[in-house]
Amino acid sequence: MRKLTGTNYGDNRDIVWKIKDNKKYRPYIKSSVKAFMKDNPPPLKILDMGAREGYGTKLFKKYGYEVVGTDIVAGYVKFAQKRGRNVIFDDITDSKFSSNTFDAIFARHSFHYCRSAKMVLDTFRRILKPKGFICVIIPIQSKKTFLKAEHPGLVSMQYYESVNIFKNTLENNGFFCKWIGPTKKYGINPQQKEILTIAYL
Repeated sequence: MRKLTGTNYGDNRDIVWKIKDNKKYRPYIKSSVKAFMKDNPPPLKILDMGAREGYGTKLFKKYGYEVVGTDIVAGYVKFAQKRGRNVIFDDITDSKFSSNTFDAIFARHSFHYCRSAKMVLDTFRRILKPKGFICVIIPIQSKKTFLKAEHPGLVSMQYYESVNIFKNTLENNGFFCKWIGPTKKYGINPQQKEILTIAYL
């Protein structure tokens, strides 16, 4: 177990994370990566934001992409690096990446953990190359439902109760949504109400 006191997670409490290679999520991560690949084949330079233990990062590399994963939980970074996965510590709201670095940013179940959507999207615009795009997968649910189901200690996250709310968030911050819809279209996770979004600068 490892404690993280985060400025962009929750309400600055200590959050306890169990660091492990959680194999039960692998089918969903793999199908998410495959969904990304459908219209965006390699070679592309990708940022895998919120990579956790780096399984998605590993898959992108296997399929021919140039990829770097990031996470703000040092335990995940250490865990991934020990397994040869290219994951580094980076806070997306204060990222050290240079401008115009990536062709695409992949964020599966990480975007909504950040305190400020605007700060994240500002960084996305800066580090993406011209005509770059993002692929974001998030749950669509109320704050009350999310806290009860997953993380009762996190109270300062971003909650999106409808597709239109998330679409407006992106478009009000400089992105054009090419496609947005339920992930079950791709067989990613038919049990959970979540959406996959492809949005361009």
